[in-house]
Order: sequence, then C-alpha cells, then structure tokens
Amino acid sequence: MKNKFILSVIAITITATILYSCKKDVSGCMDKDSVNYNSSATKDDGSCKYQGKVVYWWKQPMADSCAANGVSTIKVYLNGTFQGTLPVSSQSWSAAPSCGASSTVTATIDLGTSKSKSVSEKMEAYDGSGNLLLSTTDNITLTANTCVAYEQTW
Repeated sequence: MKNKFILSVIAITITATILYSCKKDVSGCMDKDSVNYNSSATKDDGSCKYQGKVVYWWKQPMADSCAANGVSTIKVYLNGTFQGTLPVSSQSWSAAPSCGASSTVTATIDLGTSKSKSVSEKMEAYDGSGNLLLSTTDNITLTANTCVAYEQTW
C-alpha cells in the first residue's frame, strides 16, 4: 500500500510538471495606455505603441481680434502635416472643449514607442481672399492616451 501511495505521488508530480511546463507565456504589450494593449499578454515584449491628441480652441476675445484684423480662417499643421481649417468668426468657446468636440480640429498623433513626445505646431491665419496674414509656430508636448487642449491667442 505504501508503494502504491509513493508511486501515485510520483505520477501526479510528473504529470503536473509536464502540464505546467507546456504553459507558454503570451508576449505582447502590457501597458493599458497603449493603442495595442493585449489583455492576454503575460510577458511584455516591448511592442507598445502610443498616441496623443490635441484639440484647438480660442475664447471670444481671440475671435474678435481676428475679425478686427480680417482673419477669417486658421489652418492647423502638426509636424508639417495639415490637420484642418477652423473658421474664426463663427466660433469661440468659454472653456476648453474635449477632443473630438464638434466644430474643432482634433488631431491624433502617433507617438511611436514613447509615452510623450514634443511635436511642432504651426497655425496660419488667412483672410477671406485666401491671403496669408500671420503664421506662428510652437511646440506641444503630447502624452499617451491624453488630450491636450491648445488655446490659441494672438
């Protein structure tokens, strides 16, 4: 009886060892802030990719100033890529809008494998005839899985 018990314990130990050793790690991105988060991953493989967002807005004094100086539209560029055009006179906000709010330009930027990144921002002001009146550049730091509200003032 004692030998059967010992053999049973050995058999169970061998079976458990074989079954456990067959379990494989699932490689993938384990950071919930990434765009390619893998909830099944058990081993981080360094593949995480990130995005940041920025929304452009201004208050009524900015719209009034633009109207007084003949500015009718503002074009937005990030890292040299055109993001959109905003009509000046028909809109202003009392507080920062959320990303994706109607009548805004919201840009989503690929941050690669960095959780934050500085991007080059350029805004161009045009009159009703399409003449460039003013151009400004700035740097904006975007952070993974967040939205920066960029208030334009001139």
